[in-house]
Amino acid sequence: MPERLQCREKEVSTLNEFLQKTIKKNKPGSLYISGPPGTGKTASLTKVLEKIDNKECEHVWINCMALKSTSAIYEEIGRGFNIKFPNTVERAMQSSLEELFTSKGKMLLVILDELDQLSSKYQSTLYSLFEYPALEGSRLVLVGISNALDLTDRLLPRLQAKLMAKSRPQLLNFAPYTKQQLVTIINERLSEACTESNEVVIKPAAVQLLSVKIASVAGDARKALDIARRAIDIAEGEARKQTTLRATSDDGSNPNSPRKNRPGAPVKCVDPVLIMKVFNQVYGSYVTSDQISGSNDDGFPVQQKLLLCALLVFTKFSKQREPTVGKMHGVYGQICKRRNITPVDQSEFWSLCELLESRGFLNVKKNKSEVRMSKVSLRVDEQEISSVLQDKTLVASIMDEARTLKL
Repeated sequence: MPERLQCREKEVSTLNEFLQKTIKKNKPGSLYISGPPGTGKTASLTKVLEKIDNKECEHVWINCMALKSTSAIYEEIGRGFNIKFPNTVERAMQSSLEELFTSKGKMLLVILDELDQLSSKYQSTLYSLFEYPALEGSRLVLVGISNALDLTDRLLPRLQAKLMAKSRPQLLNFAPYTKQQLVTIINERLSEACTESNEVVIKPAAVQLLSVKIASVAGDARKALDIARRAIDIAEGEARKQTTLRATSDDGSNPNSPRKNRPGAPVKCVDPVLIMKVFNQVYGSYVTSDQISGSNDDGFPVQQKLLLCALLVFTKFSKQREPTVGKMHGVYGQICKRRNITPVDQSEFWSLCELLESRGFLNVKKNKSEVRMSKVSLRVDEQEISSVLQDKTLVASIMDEARTLKL
């Protein structure tokens, strides 16, 4: 993590103020942090927590995506605070946590990442969690993190009622990064990486282009830095090849021989052409062509292609014609890994499923209790997929390796 978080000063200040008025003043409270992936939510909170003294509070950080069920959250919270439940029935665990949160002692901070994964039919789990800080004598500070901007309004409408005003969380949204913010972030990381030299690794025009493209697609700083890193790796690889060729052809009499005077391969500067090449690999070339021409064709980004291929693998090579989102994400991850493509997380993956359903390629049977248990099935066959994706080579290569995938 960088020493200083660029372009999130306002959000970090809000987080500091929230923790000052709760933990520092021994007052309970709740905060809901929203924003798309890669907008600095987790990084900002982690940075702020570094200033919290362990003597002031105990804290536990839970990724709700890893839970087997929504009710497992109570057991996980108890484990984080070294509480052994005499009974693992949900109601009994709720009562035990209520006793913990209202007992005397230092403040307790619970951070729930991917909070939307606790959504259930009547939202009883989410309601109970947000009600804990409002209990008489509570010492709980609850922080929920999710991508959805309207989660509390959409899933927890009762929190808006006057009777539940104490349970209503403070809201903090992290907006997608703008083009100029991404330029600042990328340049800051480059300067940190090149502290020993003033060598230009990525041309300014390439940084500008990458920032424009990412800002228009998602505003995801992680994606921007990942693309920049990949482009640098490719450039370094090409530079090493050229150096090796020159060194091999040198008979040793040349005083400027790379083997004698250049212990490390020179870094080839990343230009806009290479940035666009890597960008297209990550997002799919249709993004670029659509934005330039203004057309609205039926092209597919690479992540959607791989998702469809993962589902096709299940349809052809598994008895599970309707795999769960969780299982399909696992196979999709294997396919991405073999192609050196960074997979999206399960939350983004679910969004892609919903998008492809709206385009008529999938059927999604939503699970009311847990999103990752929702079932997905294809509406089209292999031939149609190859035709629509306009990438028979990709489909064929994935089908060839299907039997080696862990389904």
